[in-house]
Amino acid sequence: MKMTLRTSFRATAIFMAACLFLLLPEAHAQRKTITGTVMEEGGFALPGVSILEKGTSNGTVTDTDGKFSINVSEGATLVISFVGMKAKEIEVGNQTSLTITLESNVSELEEVVVVGYGTVKKSDLAGSVVQVGGNDLRKMPVSTVAESLTGRLAGVQVSSTEGSPDAEINIRVRGGTSISQDNNPLYIVDGFPVNSISDISPSDIESISVLKDASSTAIYGSRGANGVVLITTKGGTTDGKVSVNYNMFAGVKKIAKTLDVLSPEDYVSWQYEYAMLRDNLSSFENFFGTYNDLDLYTGLKGNDWQRQIYGRTGNVVSNDLSVRGGSDKFNYSMNYARFQEKAIMIGSDFVRDNITVRLNNKPNDKISLGFTLRYSNTKINGGGANEQNEISSADSRLKHSVGYAPIPVPGITTAADDTDEQTAGDLVNPIAATYDNNRHQERRNFNIGGSFSWKIIDNLQLRIDGGLDTYNYLDNRFYGLTTYFVGNRPAAENQNHPAVILRDRKEFRIRNTNTLSYDFKNILP
Repeated sequence: MKMTLRTSFRATAIFMAACLFLLLPEAHAQRKTITGTVMEEGGFALPGVSILEKGTSNGTVTDTDGKFSINVSEGATLVISFVGMKAKEIEVGNQTSLTITLESNVSELEEVVVVGYGTVKKSDLAGSVVQVGGNDLRKMPVSTVAESLTGRLAGVQVSSTEGSPDAEINIRVRGGTSISQDNNPLYIVDGFPVNSISDISPSDIESISVLKDASSTAIYGSRGANGVVLITTKGGTTDGKVSVNYNMFAGVKKIAKTLDVLSPEDYVSWQYEYAMLRDNLSSFENFFGTYNDLDLYTGLKGNDWQRQIYGRTGNVVSNDLSVRGGSDKFNYSMNYARFQEKAIMIGSDFVRDNITVRLNNKPNDKISLGFTLRYSNTKINGGGANEQNEISSADSRLKHSVGYAPIPVPGITTAADDTDEQTAGDLVNPIAATYDNNRHQERRNFNIGGSFSWKIIDNLQLRIDGGLDTYNYLDNRFYGLTTYFVGNRPAAENQNHPAVILRDRKEFRIRNTNTLSYDFKNILP
């Protein structure tokens, strides 16, 4: 019995050893070492190139001589990648030594920017151009293109002039270079100069580039002294398919923070101290009572004028519908956008409608035709929180909402013969100040542009651009009795009577540009 067990154990051991011996060559054949060298097109070795076995975390990098060594499985695929080079995949197969050449990835540097009378490589303008794409702009629910650029362009300052809906946005590319002249940059939309970008829908923007420093003045002359903002709108597709897109967003607005102001109790106490400093206690007693009456104001709830003027819940609604399609020969793009905003300030709202149509036709390899139509209709209600340019800042509605008395006081907060001018100052009821400074604006902008491009011979091209612009601006302004504008007019101009200013401006412009250009890139070394 013992002999049988020993024989059985020995037979089992011999069998397992034989199986292990047979499997070892197969296991050894599943892995192998690959060596090689990675170079760029000029034959120079590339250090630090990433070598990765596809589908695994097994990898290595090349040394200073561009050499590498990696142990991979049978039938592996190597992924070779390096910054600035096109990634490459190589099937190992039966190879054990590889020589790999990577191609430069110059696609980004070969991108062109349309400037002046032609196109320039982005690499040639890298030090003078900042750019933001349309996808980034659509992430911000704002009413104007200029507002969406805030904080997105290095070296470019974007600020609002005041708080009314569709308030003018100041863009400063090179700072304030002039004290008395205009510091706004030159705006170019699809190759044509425009006066403003306020009436362009942000959803219709493909990209925005800003030319700074010498690059802008060299191309546009004195017009580009304050920098140049280049805007390219979306065009049609070339894949033969029709694309229909609808985007909509909605939101609410609330005032984030208000300034701390005095409560009625603190306000009356301050008036008492002020009267004591002036040694005119009677002026306090005429309006607030005696010192012993101060307890009447304890715990009294007053008006929060900031909340009453700027505390309403505003809302924003944007709708955008676009249809794009076409082929290499003909493509089209049509876009309709409507933006509505109810501001947090009472009496203020804003609505804008935009229609854009772009057509491009290329009947043959030498001729290209283009057509663009843009229409914008904007309506704005409200005079804003502060005055704009023409009237004294004494009419600031924000100032009244902060400094006006929180409780009604006869002779101070209401007109009376015994009003104490030193105590009342030039503050008026904030609600009256808001509605006494009312404004209604309407802007209609219609733009048609066409282009004809003819490639006469190799490198020689003729381009003819033409366009028609019509601009109608209606601005109706009402000034009530509480405004600085009315109270400080000369007597001959109906002082202390309400005033109305009606403006109706119409502009009509025709433009034409003829350019004959020759490209020396294939001639010069």
